[in-house]
Amino acid sequence: MSNHTKCSVAIVGGGISGLTAFYALAQARRDGAPVEEFLIEACDRAGGLIRTERAGDFVIEAGPDSFLTEKAAGIALAKELGLGDDLVGSCDEQRRTYILHRNHLVPLPAGLKLFVPQRLGPALTSPLFPFSSCIATLRERFLPVPGNEREDDEAVASFVRRHFGKGTLENIAAPLVAGIYGGDANQLSARSALPGLYGLEKQYGSLRRGVIKTSRNSEPARPLFTTLRGGMEQLVDGLVRSGSAGPGADRLHFGQRVTEIRPGGQASPPLPQADSGRYVIHCQNGSRFEADSVILALPACECARLLRPVDAGLADALGAIPYAPAATVALAYSGCSPPTPSGFGFLAPRNSGYRLLACTFVHHKFPSRAPRGGALFRCFYGGVQDAEAARLDDHDLAALAQRELRGILGITTLPAFSRVDRWPLAMPQYVVGHEKRIKKISAAMNKHPGLYLAGNAYSGVGISDCVRTAREAVGRVLRFAEETICPLSPPRSSRP
Repeated sequence: MSNHTKCSVAIVGGGISGLTAFYALAQARRDGAPVEEFLIEACDRAGGLIRTERAGDFVIEAGPDSFLTEKAAGIALAKELGLGDDLVGSCDEQRRTYILHRNHLVPLPAGLKLFVPQRLGPALTSPLFPFSSCIATLRERFLPVPGNEREDDEAVASFVRRHFGKGTLENIAAPLVAGIYGGDANQLSARSALPGLYGLEKQYGSLRRGVIKTSRNSEPARPLFTTLRGGMEQLVDGLVRSGSAGPGADRLHFGQRVTEIRPGGQASPPLPQADSGRYVIHCQNGSRFEADSVILALPACECARLLRPVDAGLADALGAIPYAPAATVALAYSGCSPPTPSGFGFLAPRNSGYRLLACTFVHHKFPSRAPRGGALFRCFYGGVQDAEAARLDDHDLAALAQRELRGILGITTLPAFSRVDRWPLAMPQYVVGHEKRIKKISAAMNKHPGLYLAGNAYSGVGISDCVRTAREAVGRVLRFAEETICPLSPPRSSRP
């Protein structure tokens, strides 16, 4: 390394993870950290899955519509960006989720934490708990703490059946994990997809016993979800504005699709000797960037493609994380609102006869998302078990959503308009063995100083998880910069 005093850091990917890393590095630089950050994004806009559209008095989210309130990282970031006054909680006085059961919407029993009953009465009297599940639930309270022999991972389906029986799995747990991950309970890892419950089993044996004991010490009730008054894209705008404020307007590079990353010694054409050892980032249009450190904030499969020249074994491990496609259909009704039961929406099991995974009653979930007297529904399609649904063309998918809501809710009115959004790589699948795969990836990453990962493919799929992993990656970058005192290298782009 030369005698310069700053470390150039490239963030590849302009979704919520990449933007958070960009913002946090900018803050650290202003506070005196020896870094110079820049961001490269393939699209012509920032935000990734997060995109908000306003159509009259409707607020339509193309991707995530909120933070999970109990995960603090997203809300903390919004407050840091000066958006605290725009944080809005979900309308929990109407909080109720239904399961489509035998062509009827049946509410989830009161006191349920995911699929774990804290109160016996509502569970044992619900049609979602058949007799065999009621017996299993009564017995579950007395399960012993498992010994150390239960160290291997298992599928969510097996985990749920052991505790609450087949009926609870099919009627409640499987639709829930399909709604969260777009995944199959027979493939998803209990250890990675349900880390909280997995930990309770290790400590208490009985999930009911663990949930009841830990709930006694819980904080006062807060809204389950939190969003932003103007939509989730407010968070994107705040990150871009705060991250790019001040000198250095060329820190954001949109429309640059990265095709390959190589160590500086393997660059073609070669870098000057003083630059050897850096990472070289090649783009589809012929641009080339150089950086001392790189944060990859992309889907794991995209990281695998880019890192193959760096480490084939690492690329194989990243590429082994599967993804499921997702599509959403927003149906907006103005004027006379279609009749809708009170609640946030419903989940549809695979055996329901319908293709949708879930439907959110947006006008009930958050205030001011639809005009007075109007309604806004979001239908979710795709996932592991019906990937083809997410690939239907817009007209066919919107028509399918209308037919299915007609069959389930009896809505015969035509919507004022519809919006279809699709995300081929929205939903990483934490399949059995995910934790071991992540350990393998981490070990391989340790062999490449200055190279870091952030995003939803590793330890949580929500916005707050993305924010947390981005901040963790930035922390590692800052340690790397302090330890190595890399050369000052503002982003340089050379075109053929």
